[in-house]
Amino acid sequence: MATLLVALAPVAAQTEGKLAANNQPACSAPASLSAPDPGKPAEPAGTCGVPPSSVPPVSQSSGAVGLLNGTSRETGAAEDFKPYGEDRHAFAWGAETDCNSSYVWRGIVLSDKPVAQPSVWASRAGFTFVVWSNFALNKASEMAHFHLADLTLTYSRDWKKVTIEPTLETYLGRSTSVVPDSNTLEGSLKLSYPAGPFRLFTSHAFDLLAYRGSYFGEAGLGYETAVTKRIALASSLRSGWASSKFNDVYIGLRKPAFNFVGAEGSLTYYVNRSLYFQPHFELSKIADRRLREYLPRPSVFNFGLAMGVEF
Repeated sequence: MATLLVALAPVAAQTEGKLAANNQPACSAPASLSAPDPGKPAEPAGTCGVPPSSVPPVSQSSGAVGLLNGTSRETGAAEDFKPYGEDRHAFAWGAETDCNSSYVWRGIVLSDKPVAQPSVWASRAGFTFVVWSNFALNKASEMAHFHLADLTLTYSRDWKKVTIEPTLETYLGRSTSVVPDSNTLEGSLKLSYPAGPFRLFTSHAFDLLAYRGSYFGEAGLGYETAVTKRIALASSLRSGWASSKFNDVYIGLRKPAFNFVGAEGSLTYYVNRSLYFQPHFELSKIADRRLREYLPRPSVFNFGLAMGVEF
């Protein structure tokens, strides 16, 4: 009997193996193709005889193009696009020329003629230094001799989910009927926080030199998204308010007020790793009734095209 059992054991084992093979489930798709969260692919696993290393990971492209008015620009197209601000510790630099139908600053139309606004910037270790200018394109206009230069130094730092950006900005060479001809220096603090697909932001600027007591605040909601590997969209809604000193200096009415509401949007197209084009628009309306009486254009639609390079 014992001899018979020993003889039958290999046969039983072989039969059990065949049954297990026949009951094996059909080949399934890799886990990474059926992950419940596309933004967080499942761990790759070998299936149907394919080793784990040969299962391709889910592509993860991230990022977006920045808002207008000096916020950082990112592209989220693909990993081969590396705009400034992506690695704050690496040195980066670039230049841009932005042509606009008019020049609008904090809801105030400083020029209703076409203008060109060239700038250069350099960034390293969280610091970004920008040199920016404004020139009239219509030499026959009253703005023929208008020139405004900004020198801006910003430091950007993340604290938990909040991005903190203190800034020093100089205004040099003003010469318009709206803005007095006086150099000055502003200090500001900008805070932003992600809220789902949007980003909440607020900034507060104080004059430190020529017009002490002048204050301007802004708050808004921004949205950024990468459409393709080369195209990104950005939009924002914003509003601004000011102290009586600010409105007295720049508008002519000594009154604290809720100054303006506005919306803006842009589309950025990257030709290659460094070169981009950015059509954009801006809608702005002075909200306070008495301030509107002091401004020739209390409502404005501004559009433009920027072209830049970044390395």
